[in-house]
Amino acid sequence: MATFIKEGMKLDVIIVGAGPAGIGCALALRRAGVKKVLVLEASEVGSSFQKWPEQMRLITPSFHGNPFYQTDLNAITPETSPGDFSQKEHLSGDQYAKYLIATVRHYSVDVQENQKVLSIHREPKTYKIRTERTQFTARTVVWAGGEFSHPKQGSFPGAEYCVHSSVFRDWNDYQGKDALIIGGYESGIDAACNLLQLGKRVILLSSGEPWKVDHPDPSEVLSPYTRERF
Repeated sequence: MATFIKEGMKLDVIIVGAGPAGIGCALALRRAGVKKVLVLEASEVGSSFQKWPEQMRLITPSFHGNPFYQTDLNAITPETSPGDFSQKEHLSGDQYAKYLIATVRHYSVDVQENQKVLSIHREPKTYKIRTERTQFTARTVVWAGGEFSHPKQGSFPGAEYCVHSSVFRDWNDYQGKDALIIGGYESGIDAACNLLQLGKRVILLSSGEPWKVDHPDPSEVLSPYTRERF
């Protein structure tokens, strides 16, 4: 809960979303000398990661490299390490959420949970941000809402017959012996690997073959962690 907020106070920055992007941005702004920064979260800190399937892991490895002046790839601030915090190389969603919560508490990041943003209105030199409970004024707004909690649904004819992978809390909940997966990138291959381990027959449809691509842009290819399992 924020401690510096007073009624009618104009904030420097409001950040929407208390995931790694939102919290990391708040800490970066603090290091840059910006003082009145508030993070608004519709649910709880790290809530999107808490909704990950039990079997899902971070695809980038975490490691304790701080003594060697190397930042953990999954850290949201250089002084911390999810790998050191959880003693895991590939953290689960719950483990990463706990790291985010611990970081917020350690650095006393000003976060207001259960503050779903309903509208943002532009005014001269400021923004009015209205939530379900109140209204805030800030000079700058940073949107860090993420994508996992807002999946694209109904994007093609027949999509209503599909189930988005983000609805599964545990792949053991999947009913049936067969699975048809649309999408051959990280989330699609992750779903396929987990369902195959459960003995399901999987057919995967992909517009390309990212597992065969050699490209310097990591968004164009599968991560080594996913490629190895595949």
